[in-house]
Amino acid sequence: MNPARDAHTPRAYLFAYSGPSLVDATPEAVAATVFGWFNANGGTDRPIIGAALPGVNLRLTDTLDSPSVDEWSVNASTQFAAGFLRVDYIHRDWKDFYGRSANLGLGTVTNALGQTFDLNLVENTNDGVRQYDALQMQGGYRLMNRFNLGGSYTWSELVGNVVGETAASGPVTVNSDAYYPEYLDVEHNNPVGFLPQDQTHKLRAWASADFPTAIGNFNVGVLERWDSGTPYSLLASINVAANANFYGAGQPGGVANPGYAQASTGAVQTYYFSDRGEFRFDDLWATDLAINYDTNPAWLRGVAAFAQAEVLNVFDSHATLSWDTNVLTQNSGAAGAGLVRFNPRAGDVPVEGVHYRLGPLFGRPTLATTPSTPGHYQLARTYRFSMGLRF
Repeated sequence: MNPARDAHTPRAYLFAYSGPSLVDATPEAVAATVFGWFNANGGTDRPIIGAALPGVNLRLTDTLDSPSVDEWSVNASTQFAAGFLRVDYIHRDWKDFYGRSANLGLGTVTNALGQTFDLNLVENTNDGVRQYDALQMQGGYRLMNRFNLGGSYTWSELVGNVVGETAASGPVTVNSDAYYPEYLDVEHNNPVGFLPQDQTHKLRAWASADFPTAIGNFNVGVLERWDSGTPYSLLASINVAANANFYGAGQPGGVANPGYAQASTGAVQTYYFSDRGEFRFDDLWATDLAINYDTNPAWLRGVAAFAQAEVLNVFDSHATLSWDTNVLTQNSGAAGAGLVRFNPRAGDVPVEGVHYRLGPLFGRPTLATTPSTPGHYQLARTYRFSMGLRF
């Protein structure tokens, strides 16, 4: 079990079960049988075969600053009788990431069960890079009081080697250059490149026209959308630990344990077989149409009726917004059978088909069999209609 648990997670103790067979038993029967046998055979006094005690080997420094970002921007704008134009340039540079270190200098710690672990220290680090640059333009023009033209365009670039946060957890720790450094191949483990959130182009252009009539007001609008594809990389987990079968019988290799209590933790690491963000998913193009209708409120004595009809992706454009990017190595279990380990710290250069291969579903949108959740696909042509009253 993983001993490096955060302090807010519960303790976990592992006991061996050798009681009656539980094949085809219901959950209720399993619980009753297991705990009945466990309590009748020593309970918590039984030998512990594994445990995870949180807060033992993961510690904070005396002071820890929140990750922050420096931002500067330059803008220019102008207005004229029938419209406006604005241009912004934005630069952001992140710093003070939460970095995680584990090395021989930090030493080890022992928990209440006498188990020894490598001390992990969380502190601020600027080993990582995360920078954002963007050029934003927006404008609008009104023609003959009935026709409106407008648009916005963003060119942006997000590069670095730190994502730094997740949707579920917010800021998260990143492994610093001092995390099991004897094992770490920094160049291929965490290279600088395009981050997953990078999107080079984003365009919105629209036109609308108003048509007042005796029975109410009509508005027809068209929106054109362009979102360029986001990046992905070829990466997988590798194991660089030295053992008798690293390259095969009689061909030892890999990094020998210099004295860590948990060498396997440092020996397993992510390896980039491509440049970071070297490849891109499909661009998205779509045209949307909307027709709106409003009655004249006076016509209904202060009550206005409205209706809206929309067609999203009028031309039913098709794009695959993401797909399976799984890469297999010898560390992938049965799926990586036949592949050979390699040691980048010794200068080994991996060869496709020998040290790694693309997964069997690589390049395929894996949600194709679930139309209700088409997350890998562009939204197909969609019709929407709404109506109501305003008081």
